[in-house]
Amino acid sequence: MSEILKNVLAANVAQQKRARQLNIRAGAEMFPVLDRAAMTAWMTEKAAGASRMEEIVNPEALRLPAFDEVLIEMVIRENPDEIELLGAMRSVVYRSGYTPKISLESEAVAENRWFALPDEGVFLPGGRPVKVEISLGWSGTFSNANISELKGEVLKYLNRQQWDNWPEEGRPEISFPDAEDETASIPEIITVQYGQCVVTGTPLFAYGVASAYQYWSSDPITWKPSWHKSQEEAEATRAKSVEKLETVKTASRESREIETAKQEARAVKEVFESFYSEVARTSWDDLPSVLRNQLQSRYCSNFSSSLVGIRQWQAETEALIAEVKIALAEIQREKELIASTQQQTWQEPVAVEVEEEEVEDLEDPKPVENLGAALMQLRAKFGK
Repeated sequence: MSEILKNVLAANVAQQKRARQLNIRAGAEMFPVLDRAAMTAWMTEKAAGASRMEEIVNPEALRLPAFDEVLIEMVIRENPDEIELLGAMRSVVYRSGYTPKISLESEAVAENRWFALPDEGVFLPGGRPVKVEISLGWSGTFSNANISELKGEVLKYLNRQQWDNWPEEGRPEISFPDAEDETASIPEIITVQYGQCVVTGTPLFAYGVASAYQYWSSDPITWKPSWHKSQEEAEATRAKSVEKLETVKTASRESREIETAKQEARAVKEVFESFYSEVARTSWDDLPSVLRNQLQSRYCSNFSSSLVGIRQWQAETEALIAEVKIALAEIQREKELIASTQQQTWQEPVAVEVEEEEVEDLEDPKPVENLGAALMQLRAKFGK
């Protein structure tokens, strides 16, 4: 291989490397970069049919076309190696697929000069945004092209130590609501200064509110103090606590109503059991089977644990007692009517035309075990 051909091939390699660097700097494909297949096709075409290196007549024909120097100068001018920032020239790092970056030295960080970074952002002469990196040592590194967000992140980090070291013993007491009190409410948010910004010296405020805590949904709600570094977070916590308190108050109110209903239902149950015993002892056989079955079923039942179920059981039980009392009163009236009819029959003979068979039945009456049945028999005989 001739020296000329070696030089041409080396120049091609250097040019392709330069193209990659310029494209990375520009953040776009400004200069052509040939892959292996494209480079092979280019050299095959320019070799003019030569099958070996020694057969190449004009090595210069294999040299890649030179790049536009004006375009190169523009890329370098718009994407320089250094730009001025915070009163000093600072190196710009270019990486493929990444935003250009500038890292501030430790002195600029230690003296908090980073806080003077322009909020509108840092830009290259060509207009591309630059990401600024601020390193706080082993404790943390922050980088962002949005300078306002970057400064906020660093400030938050530097001031966090004051928050972490704020003693709980010195914090104001936060009162908790009594869920048993229908008029209870979540106290308003407490605002207290816990420190000042390490950069600006402005006061740092904490916002405290009662927070509802419940590990499982079935667990009772407990209250604990909750402190936040922003008013918005405290307001969100308070809104959740208000909702939880209303839930607890509703549950407590329902629990009291259920307990009251149970006490009333127990009293009704005692009345019913006493009533049932009296009826079973004195008037059981006189009642229709339907009522006897209802009494037995009710005697063996109990009210449920829900408020609706308790009240329904109580209403049904009271209604059954009333219904049985009415039936017993009617039975008593029937008994009195039977007794009156029998007395009149014995004292005042009644001329009645009856069949001979019926006379035999009357002359030899069978003992009547049930007065209600006797009444129906008399009515059938006399038509009354």
